[in-house]
Amino acid sequence: MNDGAGTTPGPGGQQSGAQQPQNPAVPPQTAPPASPFPAHVQPQPPAGQQPIPPGQPGGFPPPAPGQGFPSGQPSYGYPPQGGGYGYPPQSGYGYPPLAHPGEPDWAELADQNEAATRRRKRLLMISGGVLALAAVVGIVATTLLLSGGKKDDKTVAAPSASASPSAADDGGDGTPGPPPTTPEGFLNQARTDTAPLTPQTLFAENQITEGNRQYTLAASGVTATKDCSAGFDSDLAAIAKTFGCLNVFRATYVNGSTAVTLAIADFPSSVSADKTAKAAASMTINALVDGGSAPKFCQGDAACRSSRTSFGRYYISTLAGRADGKSATAADKLVPVAARDLAKYGGDVLAARGKAAMAAAGVTAPAGGSPAPSSSPTG
Repeated sequence: MNDGAGTTPGPGGQQSGAQQPQNPAVPPQTAPPASPFPAHVQPQPPAGQQPIPPGQPGGFPPPAPGQGFPSGQPSYGYPPQGGGYGYPPQSGYGYPPLAHPGEPDWAELADQNEAATRRRKRLLMISGGVLALAAVVGIVATTLLLSGGKKDDKTVAAPSASASPSAADDGGDGTPGPPPTTPEGFLNQARTDTAPLTPQTLFAENQITEGNRQYTLAASGVTATKDCSAGFDSDLAAIAKTFGCLNVFRATYVNGSTAVTLAIADFPSSVSADKTAKAAASMTINALVDGGSAPKFCQGDAACRSSRTSFGRYYISTLAGRADGKSATAADKLVPVAARDLAKYGGDVLAARGKAAMAAAGVTAPAGGSPAPSSSPTG
């Protein structure tokens, strides 16, 4: 039955009209203090307008078709530009810094600097190669000068087997020498030694006298085989061929029981003749025993005496022994003397040839003349 006192259900379905027992251990709850700021009230749309659906950006309704931005374009920002205002699209990240008006192009300057650096490196490499080549040439030239500078070296370098015409014109050193002023100087090179060269011009006298000794010409001849092999023994022939022997002229003279052969061989230059004389050592020529009245001497193992020297471009050598072909002994006093006498005679013949060449060239001989070469008897 309703008595006029209303009751409302409380939380949990309990009636609020009945007093709930209070827990004396829990203090009563106080109301929170009032906020100094007004409460936020969600604005409501005017009457007749639809509320803004949640999630609409900016709080604006979606544009109707044909309004706002064109279809396919984003709603915010500027559309991508293909020209007009703004910068064109750039590759990579961001835009590179632009040069201000009047500022140099740093990229181009860097390329120019790199190119200049490469050119400097190439120049340094080329300069280093030239300096290295110059150093090698200097070492080689110094070595050649040191190896060939002394005239009395024991070891003699052999030239090529065939002598070139230029070697005969320049004295063998590759460059024309100064004008000759001595008889021997005129015989150093073939270009200044142009008189006829035959056995008759070299051995023109049938009898020669040295001191109180007289020698009679028994036979003469020439070997013109360009290697002088017939006029020299095998060892000397090999050396003469190496240094370019041209001809060997021989004549045999007799004094009683002693016979001696004089050999005069011409070479392209004085250098070749001098080297042949030094390399010959105890090597000998072959005795000329054929023709005329020449005896058979210094054949086989018969002991003989010899000598050798050079004068200008000529090599002079003699071979003396017993005319009966036997070996010479210490009792045969004339044998070594005959070897020296004929060597001196060969030098005198060549000195006269040099003087004639000087006279033909209009050059005055120096005072005292030119001494004849000295022989070096061995055997």
